[in-house]
Amino acid sequence: GFSTLGSLRLKPGRGDSIPTLSMSCSDKIARWNVLGVQGSLLSTAIEPLYISSIVIGDLYNHSSIDRALNQRVCKIDIWTCKEYRVNRCCVLPTGVSFERSQTVLRDELHKEIITADAALYWYQGAKDSVALVGGRRQGTKSRRGECQADKLLSEICKRALFQKYCAINGHTVGSTTYRKAKDAAEEYQRAKAQLLASTEFASWVRCPPQYEAFTL
Repeated sequence: GFSTLGSLRLKPGRGDSIPTLSMSCSDKIARWNVLGVQGSLLSTAIEPLYISSIVIGDLYNHSSIDRALNQRVCKIDIWTCKEYRVNRCCVLPTGVSFERSQTVLRDELHKEIITADAALYWYQGAKDSVALVGGRRQGTKSRRGECQADKLLSEICKRALFQKYCAINGHTVGSTTYRKAKDAAEEYQRAKAQLLASTEFASWVRCPPQYEAFTL
């Protein structure tokens, strides 16, 4: 349940909301502490990348955050996967207030703040930051049964990242599916299987296979 310590949760993480197929942020970071942030595709080209520290400026509770990110994975056994290890990231607070944080807005507006489905992303080399609403570029419309045009896709969606991966690795269009490319990272998949076989991560919700069976 939502109140059980250490349990895995689906976004958006409220008991009165409809669950998605996406795990919570803390669950994903805990998983990254074992598998790294690079994911399966990049694991075929680089060594695992681990988070060294996380700075939190709002709703900070060190014991709760450390338990969610570090303590849940400290006993995971992946000794058969030499490239991977159990990482422990340093969790630190900051006194710098974020003007759009829940705490600041709640104090200004004197009411509870509901998390929005909007997001903003930027990466080094990007021309501008991009706003997403419900996982789509702000201003774009979706039609039932139709895929979005490539030019409307988010640059961090699975299809766009798969395009970049194939370009780097020389895969021809249609030569493999996204799912098969991920499964080809054998060492990563072996470490992932050991992680998800543990008691702490046994209830991890996997993406349905048909959602990742696409080609370019």
